[in-house]
Order: sequence, then structure tokens, then C-alpha cells
Amino acid sequence: GASATFSSTACTPTCSTGLSLSTSSSTPTGTYTLTVTGTGGGVTKTTSFSLTVTPVSTAFDFSLTNGGSKSVTQGASVSNTLSAALVSGTAQSVAFSASGLPTGASAVFSPTACTPTCATGLSLSTTASTPTGTYTLTVTGTGGGVTKTTSFGLTVTAGGPTTTTTVSFQDGVLPTSAYAGTRDTYLDRSAPSMNYGGSTTVWVDGDDGKSALLRWKSFTLPAGSTVKSATITLTVTDSTSGTYNLYALKRDWWQDYASWTSYGPGYSWEVPGAQGTSDREATVVGTVTAPATGPVTITLNAAGIALVQSWVDSPSTNNGIIIDNPTVTDGLAFASREASTASNRPKLTVTYGAP
Repeated sequence: GASATFSSTACTPTCSTGLSLSTSSSTPTGTYTLTVTGTGGGVTKTTSFSLTVTPVSTAFDFSLTNGGSKSVTQGASVSNTLSAALVSGTAQSVAFSASGLPTGASAVFSPTACTPTCATGLSLSTTASTPTGTYTLTVTGTGGGVTKTTSFGLTVTAGGPTTTTTVSFQDGVLPTSAYAGTRDTYLDRSAPSMNYGGSTTVWVDGDDGKSALLRWKSFTLPAGSTVKSATITLTVTDSTSGTYNLYALKRDWWQDYASWTSYGPGYSWEVPGAQGTSDREATVVGTVTAPATGPVTITLNAAGIALVQSWVDSPSTNNGIIIDNPTVTDGLAFASREASTASNRPKLTVTYGAP
């Protein structure tokens, strides 16, 4: 199963030649003595060396690469793609992290982990105060006892004066009374097949197994816009002493069909209650605390801003959010898009810089 190839099959001394040795998957393992014979002018000479054939590696291993250096102006965002390729063994999940970020910058992976061969998107956001300069960012992938790194340059350039615009989306109110893109419902563990898409109230209750789904479809910003901040305003009808988390949803759920067990007609959640890794992201994009009834505004964090930015850049990825926290025992209720008072309906507000 082995073969030998000389780069030059003959030469005139003093000279040298290369010898390439190739094995196949069926070549037996072990240590062999190889002899090379040189013949010329009636003279024959030999030289020997050892060749050790080892078993093919079956341990998990992967490689990690990136999409190259990036440039961004202060206060803006830029994306890179990280690719993890399976090298050997049985594929295992690889989690990603980033280091070397300049002051005021943040990094969000989507997804936060994947199983090679796979890719993840890295959204890098800066602030107006992020120092200018070129930085070396290192992405680390860890999984199955194996750690790999890949690095690239991030150049932050000075941002000029930026004019921002703020726009809100609320059914029947903003940006005009014609807007009707909000979708909301809630999932209920005690009624796994029930759909609450027509309810005027949306419930979240951790220990009782209720979680809220929210989405603003057909919200548009000018192409190339940079999201600076984003908030969600809810009109609370039943206050809570707890804090609930917001996560990005991965499924294209239907308001009129979503239930504890399914997100559409004939489509089941990976885990009931949209709790699977294929159902939602693991990164918290915001939190809501509502100790009193009335309007409450949720300010999305850097991951939340990156999420809204992704909706602007690629509207088909807008699957909205889920509000949930199974450890909270005090429920929360708020007015839905079906509320009779339009100003009480869920509202998304986005501040952005024009391209």
C-alpha cells in the first residue's frame, strides 16, 4: 500500500534527489527499513533508513479560519465569518469566544456554538468613544478537549458627525396608523396545544411554564443603516417582582398556530416551549423588570442591538424574541397587539444612523 517517487530519477554526483513516500489507508502500521540503491558507471551503493507507519488519527480535531481583516468607523458595526472545519474524528460542538477587543467594543457570535464543519457570524460593535487604531482580535474555538485560535486585524477609524433618526413600530400607531406588523402570543405548558395568538393579554410565568413571543415584521430602515440603540415598550397589566430575560428566536413562528409544542402547522419545536438550541439563542439580549403596572421600557444590550442590526441587514432572519425565565415564580402580563387601546400595544423603537 506504499509507494516511492524520486523527484529526479537520476543525477550526476555531487548531487541530490528528493524521495516522496506515500501510504494508503490499508498500509500496515509498524516500522520498516527502507533501502535506496544508486547505480551508475558499474558502481552500486546503498543507504537505509527507517519508516514508521502510525494508525490514522480518530481523535476529534478541527481547524478554525476567519474572513480576514475588517475596518469600522467609531460607533458603527462590522461582521466577520468564522469557519470551523472537521479534520478528524467524530464531530463535537465547538463554542466561540473573542479577545483583544478595543475599549467600548463588543463581540456577539451567532450562533455561539456549532458542530464542524460549520460557520458562525461575528458581529463587532463599537461606540463613538472606541479609540481609533488597528487591533488584533483573536477568536478561540473550544470543543471536545481541543482548542483552536484564529486572528485578524480590526481597524477603527474616526467617525464624522452622525445624524441619527429614531423610529417606532406599534400596530395602528407608528410609524403610521397603517402599520400592522407586530406579532405576539404566549406558550403555556399546562395547555400544550393551545394557541393564544388572539388574546388581548400576553403572559410570562417562569415556574408555571408560560413564555411570550414577540416580533415586529415588515419594519424597514434605509439600506445600510447602523442601529445605535433599540428599546421595547410594553404596557404591563400584571406586575412582577422577578426579572425575565429576552432571547432571539430561531424559528419562523406563526402567531395563529404557535403553542407549547409547535411553532406552526405541522412544525414542532425542537424542545417544547421553544427551549431547544435550534429554537432560541442562548445569549440574553435584554431583561425586563416590572414592579408596577403601566408602560415599561426594555433597553436592549449590545447583543440586542446586534440582533436588530441583523434584522435590518437580512429581514428574513427576523424571528423576533422570546421572554422567559423558568426560575421566576411571579408572573408578568402585558397588553398584546390585540389590545383595544392602540397606544398600549407592544412597541419597538430603533435609533439608527443613516448610511
